[in-house]
Amino acid sequence: MEIILKKKGISLAWDLITKEFGINKDKLYVTVFKEDNDAFNLWKKVAGLNESRIIRIATSDNFWSMGETGPCGPCSEIFFDHGII
Repeated sequence: MEIILKKKGISLAWDLITKEFGINKDKLYVTVFKEDNDAFNLWKKVAGLNESRIIRIATSDNFWSMGETGPCGPCSEIFFDHGII
């Protein structure tokens, strides 16, 4: 069930950003929690991203939690490359 929810979330986020907002996918990078192989593979499959555009992060920056109890787990973030500013 978890992988189905991840796939749906990735698909919805990707469609929103690339189709609804019209952002060029060649300017986008994503991050995943270092040990989250499911998310890494789903970003490749669902979004068609090259592995070089999926960055594994080993810190809590890609692991969401609400303290001692509550929802938690690995997460993904999407970044836009502005180029040299």
